[in-house]
Amino acid sequence: MENRQGQGAPGMPRWASILRSLLPLGAMAAVLVLAGGFLGLARPLATPGHATLVGLLVREAQDLLGHGDMRALGDALHQALAEGSDLKGYYLQRTDGTLVSVGGEIDFERPNSPAGAERHPLVVGGLPWGELCLSFKESAGLSLVPWRSLPFLLAAFVGVLFIALAALIPRVRRALAASGLRVESIFQGLAEGAVLLSPDGKIVNANGPFARALGLPLQDLADRRLAEFQWKALGRAAGKPDLPWDLALSTQAVQADSTLVLTSPQGDHHVFAVNVAPLFEAGQGFMGVLATFSDQTAAFQKTATLRQALATLQQQRREIDQQNEELKSLATRDSLTGCLNRRAFLAIFEAELLAARKRGYHLSCIMSDIDAFKSINDTYGHSAGDQVIVHVARLIQATVRENDHLCRYGGEEFCILLPGMAGPEAAQIAERMRAAIELRAAVLAKVAGREIITASFGVTDLALAANSLSELIDQADAALYVSKESGRNRVSVFGRERLDQPFPQHPVHQL
Repeated sequence: MENRQGQGAPGMPRWASILRSLLPLGAMAAVLVLAGGFLGLARPLATPGHATLVGLLVREAQDLLGHGDMRALGDALHQALAEGSDLKGYYLQRTDGTLVSVGGEIDFERPNSPAGAERHPLVVGGLPWGELCLSFKESAGLSLVPWRSLPFLLAAFVGVLFIALAALIPRVRRALAASGLRVESIFQGLAEGAVLLSPDGKIVNANGPFARALGLPLQDLADRRLAEFQWKALGRAAGKPDLPWDLALSTQAVQADSTLVLTSPQGDHHVFAVNVAPLFEAGQGFMGVLATFSDQTAAFQKTATLRQALATLQQQRREIDQQNEELKSLATRDSLTGCLNRRAFLAIFEAELLAARKRGYHLSCIMSDIDAFKSINDTYGHSAGDQVIVHVARLIQATVRENDHLCRYGGEEFCILLPGMAGPEAAQIAERMRAAIELRAAVLAKVAGREIITASFGVTDLALAANSLSELIDQADAALYVSKESGRNRVSVFGRERLDQPFPQHPVHQL
């Protein structure tokens, strides 16, 4: 018994030996915990999904602001606040300092501090819009009261050590799992397509809208590259487009407002507005990119339909204009020669006569008639006669000026109105017409089956004291009659017996 007592005196119970072996580790843990409580060094545990959640919220905010949908943006932020255990509050602020939306709890006095707001700039349409400020919950610091008993202190650090190992780690794991589920819920709940890419460009995660656009199940997208699918730039028939996610991966910078066309494996075409943002994790650096795909197919189809409708309307307008021109031509032009018909010519003549009298301009009139035309019709038929009329009309039209007016006055008779031209010059024009027809007699004779075809002309001028339109035409017709009676194929001027006589000079009548 004494021997057992003697052996037991220097010995140590087993539990004391275990406690002694844990004493250095426990003391270190207690010192660190208590010092952290004194100094306020405790920090909230950052979850792996924190950066992803921030990226999603910032991306969603920029897209909805781009569409002007403030209500949907407010709903999305409230949903994130309600579902996220680590999101404490937010506010949305314009560049001019105007608060647009506030939710939860946020410390405006300590921005960018653990208890304050993380400020994330918002860019819409390439221009600064404002900022989205997010505040996340943090772990409470520890406090320390002076301990007076060493045994109590030892019990405290042992309790902290083992309780932390037994209870804190499972809670952290559950919090991480819950946070990941909330981020995944928000990610899958986005109305537009979204894809997370790793730094090497492989798909880490994709949501339902993007998978449906491809017509593939979500599980078939894992570890694939977006470049494997058929993309092309809008409006470009061929050639590989610049893919914005590749640029974002290489530059680690935002790539905004790209428009791409995706052809699914089933042959369906989708037009996407693509925005890509880099993702960074605290302490880990660049984690990849988040690409969002806003389906613009319906809008572009409507635009294409409107463009087609506009093109149809423009084509119909051109056809109507052409028909109106044809109707106008039928109403004002001779169907055989294309010259003015008599009705349209007299209306123009009346207007030119009024203007010439009002402004003191010269105005000349020429009457022409194909010689012996009746014998052509009687001998060779009306078809040959029509061809002769067409040829003579073309020769006369080639001689007059652009602002002169040529009319098929009736049958084989033509009337030419020459605004701003005096009688002597008009007589020379008539002589050139007569000579051109005579020079072309061989062609015309071949058409009509005759040896020679000629025309006679009569000329007058407003200066020869005509008092009305009909009187001016009668003067030209009288001069034409003189040419006919004098042997045809010649030019006669009203008031002169021969062309080489001086042209009578009379003052132009004023209104």
